[in-house]
Amino acid sequence: MIFGIIKLGTGIKSMLSNENVSLKRVSTIEYIDKKQEEEKVAVNTFNQYVFKFEKDKLSAYSKAGEMVWEKELSIDGDIIIKGNQSTIAATSPLNGKIYYIDYDGNIKAEKSLEKEIVDIKINESGYLLVMLEKEIYVLDSDGEIASSFAIPKGEVFDGDLSQDNTKVALTILVVEEKKFYSNIIFYSIDGKVLAGKKYDNDVIYKIFLTDTNKLLVLGDNKVLMLSEDDEILWEKRFEEIINKAIFSDEELLFLNLVSKKNTIIDTKNNNLIGQLDLDGNILNKIPVAGEIEGLDIIDDTIAVFTNRTIYILGKNGNIILEKKINKDIKNIKWISKKNLLVMYKDKLEIMSINN
Repeated sequence: MIFGIIKLGTGIKSMLSNENVSLKRVSTIEYIDKKQEEEKVAVNTFNQYVFKFEKDKLSAYSKAGEMVWEKELSIDGDIIIKGNQSTIAATSPLNGKIYYIDYDGNIKAEKSLEKEIVDIKINESGYLLVMLEKEIYVLDSDGEIASSFAIPKGEVFDGDLSQDNTKVALTILVVEEKKFYSNIIFYSIDGKVLAGKKYDNDVIYKIFLTDTNKLLVLGDNKVLMLSEDDEILWEKRFEEIINKAIFSDEELLFLNLVSKKNTIIDTKNNNLIGQLDLDGNILNKIPVAGEIEGLDIIDDTIAVFTNRTIYILGKNGNIILEKKINKDIKNIKWISKKNLLVMYKDKLEIMSINN
């Protein structure tokens, strides 16, 4: 990935951007109450739809920004929204209420665990991994409990569910009086420990299961690959800190790496984009001017944003375009290969890539 930028005076010019490609606004989705700054709005994108939860209502929009349906849900406060190709899982982290909704807006199933939820993950067969601090539930595609088991020690930090619904991988943080450590554990679907590793004085904050049930493990400054039987297949350490990570459907790992150097002296090289394959090869590691606040991937196209700039990169790292925005960006998400959702404090904008 080649992410080249040159500073000229007070402006920033891209070296490799294609002047024939543009990013244009095609639709705006307004929030219900733009003046209420504390009002929480949850937004996500799946299967070429935009989903917005605001004031107890989950709304679905097409990639053109047209509302397709709206559904009132019994969820107060925060919500976790995840999805696959056929199902949206909408969950209350406060009371454990879970809705299974299809893309026509029909509620397929409801489940209430009546417990606080840390996070959920849904695989392509519709099985749902529900992570509590000290307990795990796996729900089948009909919303029924397929299994549940307790975590005897520590708190769940992250987890993933295999595509064949047979294994759960967890990273568990244990804090004791004079020490802390992370346990990386493979479980069978019914909670039997299959394998595990302990990392003293280390926080393993993110894990990803591959299609072949190998496990990508991310620490503060390292990435390693574990086999199902606990073998370390490879390990890569970085001089930088891993700030953000995303694992693509093509099974490439993209990292936002932040340098430990003095950022006042070296502002250009403070943030990097790294790309790794499943053999542990670092394909690219490129400096980026500005603080990267987020990234998203669709197919082989990467979107990266800083406070007021969006960059679109191709699979080889070539800059397809650079777009300046005149207000603060909160997040970005791909809707389709040609449509990008840009989130602001008071509204959403759907942008189209024209080339």
